[in-house]
Amino acid sequence: MRLRLCGLLALLVLAGCGGDAGDLLAVDRSGSVPGAELRVVVNDGGTVTCDDADAVRLPEDLLLEARDVERELEPAADEGLMLAPEPQSVLRYEVGIPTGDIAFADNSRGKPEAADRLALLVRRIARDVCGLPR
Repeated sequence: MRLRLCGLLALLVLAGCGGDAGDLLAVDRSGSVPGAELRVVVNDGGTVTCDDADAVRLPEDLLLEARDVERELEPAADEGLMLAPEPQSVLRYEVGIPTGDIAFADNSRGKPEAADRLALLVRRIARDVCGLPR
């Protein structure tokens, strides 16, 4: 019995039980200001990539914020919410989460509260983690 249990445990370890962590957020930011163009992908395993650079470790507070924002965006993504920018828009966001996609601008009418949290999260990641100016 012990031998079978050890063999099963070894197989599970070799198979990498649990698999890879999935992406929480994939954000494409664009806009009319220098440095607006950016792609950020946050992985639930605690890493992030900016503009296809190598993945780097995401600080725990930003990972927790990303998880919260992703959860709050789920209803909008389920609906496939696509909001047009208003005149004078500066930044636009296209966001993919596991349940769907949304799009909005910094001044879109009817955007969910989590949209502003996402915009701030992307800026913090870009500046504090990826070393970008915006």
